[in-house]
Amino acid sequence: MKTALLATVALIFCGAAAAEPLFSPVENDFSVAFVAAPKVQPPSTNDKAVGAFRQYVAQQGGETFALTVDAYPASFTAPAPTQATYQRLSWAHAREANVAVVAERPAMLSGRPGWEGTYRTSAGNIEVRRILMVGNRIYQLSDTASQVGARAEDFFSSFRISPWALAHWQEPAKLAS
Repeated sequence: MKTALLATVALIFCGAAAAEPLFSPVENDFSVAFVAAPKVQPPSTNDKAVGAFRQYVAQQGGETFALTVDAYPASFTAPAPTQATYQRLSWAHAREANVAVVAERPAMLSGRPGWEGTYRTSAGNIEVRRILMVGNRIYQLSDTASQVGARAEDFFSSFRISPWALAHWQEPAKLAS
């Protein structure tokens, strides 16, 4: 009986520790469970006519979790979120970050069709990045580590576009092949 009680208490505490609190930025366009409190890079500009870039980064145990938001002005006509568009975004990331593309595939993010790229860094680490286009925003979530595993999937699965954002932006088209 005492062993069962201790096991139950341990499960409760382990389960509570495993569930990360949801983080939502002041812009209120998404929520996600980071492994630790993220460092926030504020918008690159407050000029709504130009658009803005935001980045949130959390590190824990040799893993780096990041979420980047590229927000374009309402006057910008975003390309359709097709496989070709997602591949161009993936390849642009590989060029800019100087990483090698290992694999790519369609993937879901926030219940919507997006794209996943797996990359190898010059230090030999693996980066898994999921990309989602919604309206005039591009969301890119990534996990970089020597070995990427279940925590990456937990991070990606926790990501949600807010109802407010969906009410103000166009729904993304179905991912076309």
